[in-house]
Order: sequence, then C-alpha cells, then structure tokens
Amino acid sequence: MFDTSVTSNARHNAAFAWVLTALGIFAFAVVHLFSAVGELAAGDSDHHHTHDHAHTDDGHLDAYSVLTNPNSAMAWFIAFVYTLTIVPPLLALLFRSRAAGIVALIAGGFLVLGNVADGFTHAIDDKAAAPLLVALIAVGLPGFVALRETVRWIKEATTAVDSLDAG
Repeated sequence: MFDTSVTSNARHNAAFAWVLTALGIFAFAVVHLFSAVGELAAGDSDHHHTHDHAHTDDGHLDAYSVLTNPNSAMAWFIAFVYTLTIVPPLLALLFRSRAAGIVALIAGGFLVLGNVADGFTHAIDDKAAAPLLVALIAVGLPGFVALRETVRWIKEATTAVDSLDAG
C-alpha cells in the first residue's frame, strides 16, 4: 500500500516543495495575525477592512473582538484548512501512483491559490502591498515549484504505467 522505495526524484522534490509551501502558508498566517495584533495594540480604529472579520457598527475592524471572541465555526474551518497543508507532502512521500499525484495537485493548488488570493484581498483592503508580497514570496513561489514538481511526478507515474502496459 505505501511506497517505501526511493524511485522518483520528482515525488521527493514535490514533497519537499510542498513542505516549503506549507511553511510559507504558516508564515503568511503569522504575518496576518501579527497585523491584527498590531492594530489592536495601536488602537487603529480608522483602519478599514471590508472582508469578514468582527466589525464595529461603523464598519471598522474591531481587532479586540477578532482576538478575544473568535467565531468557533471559522476557527475550526481555519484549523482544518491548515491541517490540509500536510496532505500533498504525505501523498508524495507515501504513494507513487498517478492518482495520488492528481489529488496532491488539486489539494495543493487550492491551498496555494486560496492563500495568494487572500493576500491579494488583504492588499486591496489594507491599501498596502505587503500582504500580497508576503503571499507571493512565501506561498506563491514554493507553491509554483511544488505544482511543477507534482506535474513531473504525475508524468513519471504515467510513463511508468505506460511502460508496464507495453511490456
């Protein structure tokens, strides 16, 4: 069931790149959390956010509410999404099949796309380039490499199956 042989550089490269991508996703989350804490510490009531966080009656972000009264459904959803970051590297390490590569490609692609899109929306909402730059550098670059290596892994798995069928 599990592949313990060392047969595919693409699979191992993909696993390593997915681990780097997961670290980038966590780095982006930490930067986002620190910016919320910074708003709280600065008492930044003039900071406008339009995405779904706790807001005051006039539409301003209430950083204190975000940090002290988190929505439990949102907290579980975020925990679930961050837990999914381990799926692509585990698939690459444990399985060599084309199907595992496709699942890793889809799951990892959604994680990369979602976090880069989140950085983009924060950049627009904050009127600052920093969130987008962090998302692109910490998530987008290793994510692109991971996606490329996962496609190589899928191609290698397809070639291996085709050569078995021909032989």
